[in-house]
Amino acid sequence: MGLMLSVYRDASGSDCTNGGVSSQFDRVCVVNVDGPFNPSIDCPAVELSVGPGKNNPILVPVAGAARGFAGPMFGGNFAGTSDGRFGNALEQMFGVRFRVVPMFDRYESMEQYAANFN
Repeated sequence: MGLMLSVYRDASGSDCTNGGVSSQFDRVCVVNVDGPFNPSIDCPAVELSVGPGKNNPILVPVAGAARGFAGPMFGGNFAGTSDGRFGNALEQMFGVRFRVVPMFDRYESMEQYAANFN
């Protein structure tokens, strides 16, 4: 069981996630926050996790990526809700109270990743 969040992405339709879940779905289910919802084929499971820096919450797909891929990394999309349970969970875990959190759902092949530094 978890909490359902809406996905927020660029209105132009640009995808910087390299095909991440936030580019494919309008909703995600945070499975490590108490709530009445279950992940489904139309609402993939994500987890609230610690991102780079102090007290920096991020959302990461539970499915992850195949071996040999770099990531997860930020692809430009966010997810959030006005449901107070999400804010409560963020406050308890991170000491901050946000309504929207970045999605770290971009994965790159090692070749793609290496090309970023050439």
